[in-house]
Amino acid sequence: MERWIIYAFISMLFAGFTSVVAKQGLVGISDELGLTVRTLFVFLYFSILFHTTLHIINYLVTY
Repeated sequence: MERWIIYAFISMLFAGFTSVVAKQGLVGISDELGLTVRTLFVFLYFSILFHTTLHIINYLVTY
């Protein structure tokens, strides 16, 4: 399977997860704060993913 297809599925699953978190966990707060929390959550996830990917690539190149 091509890499972009895997990334598309991961993106789809994460978007669904973010939607569920938004509906269940952010009830009773303002729309702007909810948007901010979701945006920070997505940023944190992709930061961790990017950092981990760089470490894996560095490991593969080194050995």
